[in-house]
Amino acid sequence: MLIHAYELRSIEHRDAMDACTSQDPDIISSMISYLAQTDSFFGDHQRDVENLSLENKAIFLRSVLDQSAATFLTRYGIQLKDEHINYFTEKFAEDKDLMYQLKILKRELKAADQRVKTRRFVAMRGLLAAGEYFSDEQMKHRDPLLYEQMVGRHLTDDDIKSQSDNLLRQHTGFSTMLLEQMDSRGNNELYTRQLSREESQLEEEDSESDEECTPADDENNGISPDERIALREEFLHVMQERFLAGQDQEFDYSSVDGNCKYDDLVQEGRDAEEAYFDETDEDDLSVAHVSSLAPDEYDY
Repeated sequence: MLIHAYELRSIEHRDAMDACTSQDPDIISSMISYLAQTDSFFGDHQRDVENLSLENKAIFLRSVLDQSAATFLTRYGIQLKDEHINYFTEKFAEDKDLMYQLKILKRELKAADQRVKTRRFVAMRGLLAAGEYFSDEQMKHRDPLLYEQMVGRHLTDDDIKSQSDNLLRQHTGFSTMLLEQMDSRGNNELYTRQLSREESQLEEEDSESDEECTPADDENNGISPDERIALREEFLHVMQERFLAGQDQEFDYSSVDGNCKYDDLVQEGRDAEEAYFDETDEDDLSVAHVSSLAPDEYDY
């Protein structure tokens, strides 16, 4: 009996997926777990998706994948990460139809990444114009250790007095003062954890050295005003890069990444974005060393 070509390809896909899931359980499990936590399509259960457990979502996703890799990619490909796409590319390298589908998908993902990148850049420009999010106070809250290393340790007495006066003008009232004190204690706790991690890393990298580099040990505080300004600008640049990379854990990126209102300024944003990243390329070497801890290692 003749088998239809489409049915034959489906059988081949199922056989390939059976082999894949047995050989690469980690990447498959990671992919399924990731998709189960997104706003994916869950077939007949879509109307009750809010009531579905992660386990049931994972079971449904796995059944689609086991049945047809092509169908799985059609439904969920646009939400996959690079490592997931690379997995399919390697496993189905001999399947011309699926490779063509992956080629189209990669093109769509690239366009989506650029769209998100531009929207974040436009949003960042708005935050910079508003002033608060990228103020010293707010950036210090997000990374007190890096702030101390690049800005705080170099402040003059006049700078410190000016900051204190500004805080008093901005925050009046007893309840506000209490909230500020609680926030300050939170910053100090985060700073202590970050500093402890950095010191541990330094000890591992140079176990034979008795000298440790901590903010309190810096003997070169007598830098020029121009150097202080340059360090402050470099710190701001690092914090901007983190925002664009989606690493600000307290920021709701869904309000930007999926918001088409930012597309109204897309051409203006692209022009400014190109200028920004052209300048960034020149500064990459000087910025790369400033933070020894990745943001996702911090205990927020």
